Amino acid sequence: MKTSFLSTLRHWLTGSRPVPHAPAALREAGVQVLSLQCEDADSASDGLASRFLVDAVIEPAAPDAAWQLDELTFLPPQAAELAERGEPAPDLCQVLAAQIMENGHFQPVVERSCIGSCRVRLRVHVRHGLRLLRFRYRDALFGQVLLPAKQLQAF
Repeated sequence: MKTSFLSTLRHWLTGSRPVPHAPAALREAGVQVLSLQCEDADSASDGLASRFLVDAVIEPAAPDAAWQLDELTFLPPQAAELAERGEPAPDLCQVLAAQIMENGHFQPVVERSCIGSCRVRLRVHVRHGLRLLRFRYRDALFGQVLLPAKQLQAF
């Protein structure tokens, strides 16, 4: 029996856990990437990846939509192809830390929901060779981050 593209992708992203449906407000969320900084190469755990700080505003379609920052991740456009090769998502791109802007300063995320539009800073570990990433919240994909070409190496 041949598996569908979506079931392969979901299995690759989540293992055997079912993927909860994202609220409609986040399916059409907007993103404003305010800055993208490449961290020092020495800070990466291996020579196969780079680390970036992404400062962005996540804007759900509904101004009062509640969402969890710890469920916000990234996914490369070639995810389906990589899933078929058996490459797990954390090996490609992983959010290492997340902060939210509160009272003019970035604060570590505590277990609570973001309500509506929120400014966030994400520290991301990205495998070399990936240049374009999309934001992912549960099963919703939106926005994009274009990484600098200098970090690209074949993978």
